[in-house]
Amino acid sequence: HVSNNNDEFWNTANFDPTNIYNLEAGIHGVILPDKLSYYLNSRYIHFDGWLYGRRDFNPQNIAYTDSAKNYVVSRDQDGIGDGAYIPMNWNDKLYLQGKLIFNITPTMKVFYSVIYDNVDFEEYDRNYKLDPDGNLTRNRTGLNNLLKFSHTLSNSTFYDIGFFSRRDRHPLFFYDIGLSYFTKSYKQYVYESVNDPRYIHPKVGEAQQLYSFKTGGTNNQHFSRKTETMLAKIDLTSQVGMRHLIKVGAEFRHHTIDFEDITLRPLGGDDLDLATGSPYMIPYVPGWDTPYNSFYQHKPVEFSVYLQDKIEYENMIINLGVRMDHFRPDGVVLADPSDPNIFAPLKPQHRYKNWDPALPEDELIPYTYEEKKAFWYKDAKNKTQFSPRIGVSFPVTETGVVHFSYGHFFQIPNFELLYRNPFFKLESGTGNQGIVGNADLKPEQTISGEIGFQYQMGSDKIIDVTAFFRDVRNLAGTRADEILVFGGTSSYSKLVNSDFGFIKGIILSLKNRYRQGINYSIDYTFQVARGTGSDPDQAQKALAAGNLPEVQLLPLSWDQLHTLNGTASYVAETWGASLIGRFGSGLPYTPRKTEDVSAFRENSESKPTTVNVDMRLYKEFDLFSTRFMLFLRVFNLFDNRNQTDVYDDTGRADFTTDLERVRSLNPSLYVNTLEEWYNNASYYSAPRRIELGFTFNF
Repeated sequence: HVSNNNDEFWNTANFDPTNIYNLEAGIHGVILPDKLSYYLNSRYIHFDGWLYGRRDFNPQNIAYTDSAKNYVVSRDQDGIGDGAYIPMNWNDKLYLQGKLIFNITPTMKVFYSVIYDNVDFEEYDRNYKLDPDGNLTRNRTGLNNLLKFSHTLSNSTFYDIGFFSRRDRHPLFFYDIGLSYFTKSYKQYVYESVNDPRYIHPKVGEAQQLYSFKTGGTNNQHFSRKTETMLAKIDLTSQVGMRHLIKVGAEFRHHTIDFEDITLRPLGGDDLDLATGSPYMIPYVPGWDTPYNSFYQHKPVEFSVYLQDKIEYENMIINLGVRMDHFRPDGVVLADPSDPNIFAPLKPQHRYKNWDPALPEDELIPYTYEEKKAFWYKDAKNKTQFSPRIGVSFPVTETGVVHFSYGHFFQIPNFELLYRNPFFKLESGTGNQGIVGNADLKPEQTISGEIGFQYQMGSDKIIDVTAFFRDVRNLAGTRADEILVFGGTSSYSKLVNSDFGFIKGIILSLKNRYRQGINYSIDYTFQVARGTGSDPDQAQKALAAGNLPEVQLLPLSWDQLHTLNGTASYVAETWGASLIGRFGSGLPYTPRKTEDVSAFRENSESKPTTVNVDMRLYKEFDLFSTRFMLFLRVFNLFDNRNQTDVYDDTGRADFTTDLERVRSLNPSLYVNTLEEWYNNASYYSAPRRIELGFTFNF
């Protein structure tokens, strides 16, 4: 990354070509002539990112206020870092792919492919900007195996049977005939072992000063999620007569989802004398009846079947179809929402088997956990939907075609929404105490339609005009009334199907087919996206802050009114060049207030527009019977400082009135300035990135 915006992006003025390196290699060939062939591909990429921290402090550093009310930035010398710049949005990725194709007979083929990827990465957390070693490290892995059998029964009929698998660990080539697994895993932690003695007591990080970055501490979260899916699929395609191409198919998915979210706690207790105590803690995993440990395993099932008919007439093509989706969530909901926490029942009849207010407490018999489970929850209901679809295209002139489509679509909710806070544990206190998931959420339903006209100008230009709409219902939200907890002093929110959205727009495009080495395209989209909420938690957040939730249609967070994309390229015999340009009007944000109104509606103002141009150059040449190509790629060619997030008082990333307001308070700052605090690099898109490389084929 090479940027002139060094105030925002630390360390990008120091050009280092080893910050990014990428190696890709592929090979294909024949093992058995006319029978067995293979394809192999691999990639390793190291990406330093563009958001840097500076190691001014080590995680074990302790900053505190002494008995004389003096602030001590570092109690011990070993807490002072080396001042090195440390990347904080880096990633290392390994990608492997292999494929075998076996021709059993001229009409029968078996395909087997495997894809493995492993990514270690970090996401920027500016609180750790001066203590970068305390931030979380993340890992995402997966292994995807596909076994596919294809058989042509006749000149007009063929079918495919696919079994897909993904596993979290080796062996890479694991499979069972007819049964495989598709697994992805994700983990995040500072140190891999929950018993690592380098974890820092949470009170060290909590000593962070106002308007200052952390001067020590570690993020003590240990999070893991693994999704394992068995998938079997069968498709049958047949040409019936001269006009009908019939497709039928079925798909079965069985998921196993393992989730664990732990916040490590100090074995010796939460208190620590910052003046004399050790910054290190003996970490332990809290019990799953506490707010610091949440886990679940669920096994939802999806099943779908479809029927499609492509009808071809001389001047018209019609696609008719219907799809049936069935979903079994494998989750529970509360039998009595007013008493949510099974580990701390509020109603005495939920605590004791023989509850009678006349009995003394020593004669009451408490329920065991297993006994409470029998009446505490109810199973979520299964969901089924039929979705019809139609598409039509027909010519209206010799060079013009009208196309039309309309359909219903089914989307199961995100599993995180179904199973969030699975034991319904809430904080103690008054007011709204948070959100619980809902395994009984209905799937999202989308009605989508479009109509367009495509016109060919001469032999090399195509113009397309398409109008579209999407009506999205049953979106998850917290718009329903709060649920009162027994006793009446606190409440909570539950995710329900309370939100909806409507998106409409028009797309204009011009494409120039390759001619004399010149190729270009341009497309413009006008879109309006309105709905009752972009964030499922939006209404609850308003309630928790003492505000009333919005109840009208609002711009959705992805409501980008205007987008314009253009490409231009020139290809000669041995060299070529291309440019890709993008323009986008500003996405919405919620302003804080004005002189006339105490608070604006959600997403009522727009962020600044964004502009970006990428460039690619290449040159090919032959050397010793080998084809070489040198290439140069530049992303964000003009180093535009696009503002992707803004301060809610000004609508800009580079200016906030809070800076002068806080400066007038004259806060005590010891590790950074106010300007550094309000200069947020994550509010901008990536700066200019330059890649130089070569490929060769032999």
